[in-house]
Amino acid sequence: MSVPIETTAPTPYFKRRLYAITSDHGEVGATQTAVANLMKGWDANLYLFAGDNAYESGSVAETAAAWAVWEDEIADEKVYAALGNHDLDTDTYQPHVNFFTYFPGNRRYYSVRDGNVEFFILNSGYNTAGTQVEPDGVSSTSNQAQWLEAAVAASDAHWKVAIFHHPPYTSGVSYTPGKTALRWDFRNLGIDLVINGHSHNYERLIIDGMTYVVAGIGAKSLVGFAASVLDGSQVRNSSYYGAIKVIDNGDELDVEAWSTSSVLMDNFQIIKKAGSKGAQLIESTATESDIPSTTDTTVTQLRMRSPDDGLIYTYEVRLVNGIPTLAMVE
Repeated sequence: MSVPIETTAPTPYFKRRLYAITSDHGEVGATQTAVANLMKGWDANLYLFAGDNAYESGSVAETAAAWAVWEDEIADEKVYAALGNHDLDTDTYQPHVNFFTYFPGNRRYYSVRDGNVEFFILNSGYNTAGTQVEPDGVSSTSNQAQWLEAAVAASDAHWKVAIFHHPPYTSGVSYTPGKTALRWDFRNLGIDLVINGHSHNYERLIIDGMTYVVAGIGAKSLVGFAASVLDGSQVRNSSYYGAIKVIDNGDELDVEAWSTSSVLMDNFQIIKKAGSKGAQLIESTATESDIPSTTDTTVTQLRMRSPDDGLIYTYEVRLVNGIPTLAMVE
């Protein structure tokens, strides 16, 4: 069905910002390069990584080699990364924190603000042997958790995103059901989205109203899912390498998971009005299939992406000479 769409879009009151995120990206080779090229093609404001940045043991040499593909972006201080278990295997974490001299705070866990989004980079703390090596702990009552609570409370960023390596929840066959010690009360803390890695696949889960994304699709060999997935699992994919694109659309956070072969694995939006602590998840963006037929006289409003600037606006469906027409709501 051909649907006329008004093409004059209002100017957004905010400056659109874009962030590229992946995890388990530290294996040098063609796949790492392909994922890096995907992310760089988005011309992101920041590039963020949820750990396992230097296989196999996070040594000084491995760290330098794994980050070589990001040399220019690191020089511009646009790269921020969490520690993964492999990054914790050599001198606990020293090669990583020594390499990134511009990271704030203790460089193990910290926050970085860009525009209206603040990212809280945490250290999930377990090395490959399973030993917890974060000095400030990883439990919900640890010094690290207390830091997060205070930092989130002090932040006036509209969007607050937590990034760390070990997923609290995963259906991945290697690590299900996840690290229970990291099941902090992120929603009540004021976090809007949690992004993890470690499980080498893509999964989106909703647990107790909080959206968790596992994005371990950055380079290391992919793995599948357990025969019985977690109850909160919404979307799963273990076929593609890639990254997620997070777009600040003002009161909406638009999240897309893309493969290096241009397959859209997932997309969803989170809505949070200014001054609100809670965020509401929208499963997907409306398309033409959501538009009522010519026999439907109901006035309907849809949230759709503008063909002009790629932003998401409210459209009203009106019947014009018997034809359902989309008009942007001012």
